[in-house]
Amino acid sequence: PAPCPPPRRPRRRLPAFFLAFGVGPGLAMLPLGCGGGSSEQAKPPPPPVTVVMQEVRVADVPVFAEFTGRLEAYQTIDVSARVEGVLIKRLFEEGDEVAEGQVIFEIDDRPFAARVKEAQAALDKATADLRLAREQVQVRAAEASVVQAQAQLARARADEARLRPLAEIDAVPRQDLDNAVAYTQVMQAELDAREATLENTKLSTEKEIARGAAAVAAAAADLDMADINLGYCTITAPTTGRIGKTTIDVGNVVGRPDSALLATIRVIDPIDVSFAISEADYLRFINSDGGTPEVPDLTLILADGSTWKEVGELRFAERLIDLRTGTMTIRGRFPNPDDLQRPGMFGRIRAEVRELPKAILVPRRAVMQRQTARYVYVVGDDGVVKQRAVTLG
Repeated sequence: PAPCPPPRRPRRRLPAFFLAFGVGPGLAMLPLGCGGGSSEQAKPPPPPVTVVMQEVRVADVPVFAEFTGRLEAYQTIDVSARVEGVLIKRLFEEGDEVAEGQVIFEIDDRPFAARVKEAQAALDKATADLRLAREQVQVRAAEASVVQAQAQLARARADEARLRPLAEIDAVPRQDLDNAVAYTQVMQAELDAREATLENTKLSTEKEIARGAAAVAAAAADLDMADINLGYCTITAPTTGRIGKTTIDVGNVVGRPDSALLATIRVIDPIDVSFAISEADYLRFINSDGGTPEVPDLTLILADGSTWKEVGELRFAERLIDLRTGTMTIRGRFPNPDDLQRPGMFGRIRAEVRELPKAILVPRRAVMQRQTARYVYVVGDDGVVKQRAVTLG
């Protein structure tokens, strides 16, 4: 460039500026002065655009579906007090795992032990009464009375038979025969009365035996209930699982409607995951190969994006579509060693729903879009790149 002419009047000198143009991998720095360069100096052409080529691949591709789900306990059991009493012991640490049959709470059992003794005494009395009824003492006494009446009647009949021929020949007074006949009739009536008494005694005894047997059964049942209530004072874990926070402290009265729940045990190995699929997804799933597909394995993707190492299985599908949401509830089950996954956590369920045979595979970032059309750039045999519209599968 030509030198600058001298200034017409003095002025302060300005600092020099540089304009940077991006050419190739470096920068060309040109001084910005008061004069222009040669018009014959041409601007260098831009370098070629760097692209990456990849061959189109054809392969059988599995199609996966993902659904949002929530983890749930395999079993949730509320531990409740079944009798009313004072809670005197808690034999576990909150949050620990308890084993089936392990004693976890104790209720003051002294009132219930006394009730057992009372029921036992009532059973003993009822048993004694039944034994007495079965011995039939009154029946045997009535039978002896009947036998006595029968003997007296036989004697009266014998006296009458002896006096009758004597009275006919006037060997004895007629009055003696009349007395003998009357006595025979009295003894017959006495026998009939005693036989009726015997029958009534037998019926009464049978009723007493039946009543005594019922009393024994009732007393035995009362004793069983007392024993059961006494057993309820010692509360054990109904299953192996992780127990939560105690809802009532030691020293409080439990077993009332507002204080029955003591703690909750949850079985979380295995752990369930519930999720919902839409009606449209369900129809696509069952019609993907013209029939009912095989049940796929399930993969659990956790909230941090990691994949759970255990493979799950489909365990439950609701029979109906929810009319409010138009979805069907599905439940999967995953092994959960060491109880690492907890109920209430969110996750995504991934399952292979079908397979695309001989699918054409291209990188996702190679697909471009202009409005509603999608296209890729294809390198031909002549090395020329051309744009080609595509339809995504």
